[in-house]
Amino acid sequence: RDPAARKSLVAVLADESRAPMVRHEAAEALAAMRDPATDLPTLRAFEHDAAQEVAETCQVGIAQLETLLHDERASCADDDGAISP
Repeated sequence: RDPAARKSLVAVLADESRAPMVRHEAAEALAAMRDPATDLPTLRAFEHDAAQEVAETCQVGIAQLETLLHDERASCADDDGAISP
């Protein structure tokens, strides 16, 4: 979760001169950091990338982070289904 590492990964993901597989790995690493608030917007920006492997990796990462968000919210819910502050 190092901010410098995240910044480098975002730069690699955004660099269309890089090989698609390198960009794919950057997207995968961002999703693996498990920080939806920070990484969902980035992955969403590339979910329709021209490189299919980049787009698909971002889509998978988005799904993983959204599931993580949902699970975190559910774990904060009381038995009544109310969200605890």
